Amino acid sequence: MTFALVGIIVVWLCGLLFLAGQHLNDIRLVLNNIAPGAQAADHPPQRLSFPAAIAAWPLTFSFWDLILTPATLLIGRSVGLDRSNAYRITGIDPELLTETGRVHLKRTIRRERILIGWMLGGFVLIVWASTYFLAS
Repeated sequence: MTFALVGIIVVWLCGLLFLAGQHLNDIRLVLNNIAPGAQAADHPPQRLSFPAAIAAWPLTFSFWDLILTPATLLIGRSVGLDRSNAYRITGIDPELLTETGRVHLKRTIRRERILIGWMLGGFVLIVWASTYFLAS
């Protein structure tokens, strides 16, 4: 019975990897089609990028990493450095993109929803399958 569970997990992970790659490619296409000279008025350029700084940390999963990461995120939010909508692809103003960029943005948003659905649905399926197969 555990072979079926391992098969479900492998299929889910392969699908997740494929969808994540497609999503990253779509983000690249959207960002390559920004209109020349376009500047967002409500999002001035920042010198410090908290999500990029946290993503650059080595993932050692030590005790200090588990304490430092939430603390850094909370400090960034309280100071106002963390603008979570500014870093999401759905936070891009379509007026800043070319016509091709708008088409790619719509496709990117649709694929992002599919990716989130795949993650949540797969997680529920894996939890159910693990309780079903490992209980018997």
